[in-house]
Amino acid sequence: MNATFHRAMQTLALLVLGASTLMGQHGAKPSAPVVSPGAASAQVEAPEACQHCGMNRIRFSRSRMLVKYADETLAGTCSLRCMVVELDSKGQKAASALLVGDYGVEGNPLINAQQATWVVGGKLRGVMSPVAKWAFASRSSAEAFIALNGGRLATFTEAEASAREDFKGKR
Repeated sequence: MNATFHRAMQTLALLVLGASTLMGQHGAKPSAPVVSPGAASAQVEAPEACQHCGMNRIRFSRSRMLVKYADETLAGTCSLRCMVVELDSKGQKAASALLVGDYGVEGNPLINAQQATWVVGGKLRGVMSPVAKWAFASRSSAEAFIALNGGRLATFTEAEASAREDFKGKR
């Protein structure tokens, strides 16, 4: 990198750091926290491995899902795609809650998947899917993510339909 570019990047970093420090001193919070791709939780709820593909749910905490059934049993998956496989494999068994890791918050806490703002597509590689699907509790976090990584806003129903389309006939 040339020296001018390097100095400009250092200046930008200092400005961002200074602004965030000032905001913290006055009690303001950033409106759209952005988590770098791959920022994963140190631990997640059981099970540690996806029940359908075996992928590590700690490593993929940002896309992991947890299905809670009406009979109080749980199923943990690494992604929306594996959650679709899980639900389809149970037939008429009723799910009482669908939870997903919030990509927009460090540690990726679980949020209600059906109420989340989803981002479909973009330049980041998807998990168990050729088309990425990420969930955010905050619409502003999803919009900030799209500004950096591309993709489009979607509802849970649209994200689920995209996951089904990705692997139509390939389960």
